[in-house]
Amino acid sequence: MKRFSQITIVTLGVFVVLAGIVNLQTSRAMPGDAKGMKVFINRYADVWNSGNLDELGKFITDGYVRHDYQVGMEKVTGVEGLKKYISYLRTGYPDWKVTFSDMWVEGKRVIAVWKVTGTNTGPLGNLKPTGKKIEVHGMLISRMAAGKIAEEWVYFNQLQSMSQVGFTVIPPGEGK
Repeated sequence: MKRFSQITIVTLGVFVVLAGIVNLQTSRAMPGDAKGMKVFINRYADVWNSGNLDELGKFITDGYVRHDYQVGMEKVTGVEGLKKYISYLRTGYPDWKVTFSDMWVEGKRVIAVWKVTGTNTGPLGNLKPTGKKIEVHGMLISRMAAGKIAEEWVYFNQLQSMSQVGFTVIPPGEGK
């Protein structure tokens, strides 16, 4: 009977350790609680900041959709689409850095207030670098599915960001 008890205790101990490992792996892959989701979103921002785009697949689903409400901006879809978009931004702003000041979790959605800083030392499409610094504030809503970001909505003041690199607004009729 004593031997049976020892085997039972060892078996239960192994089970508890294995359950802990499975739970740890699951929490990394599927951030289910508010704290876990916030950590996950901050790690996602680290990918943007570092430019280590091979890590994106750990954070977004294959069917990912980014709704970015900039003038002329089309939806960004999938891992490859987001890689291209981040590469485009980091070409124009090699020192790109996004930080979050506030974050809320509601169900499977994370709402975050962010700030982006960077210096425009590289081209952005046909636009030549200006050497000017930007500081832009905005909001992000991320919808989670299967432990990853499935969809995002991004809101910010595009006029503010463009004016910081030297663009001006010409009222209708004055540019003729």
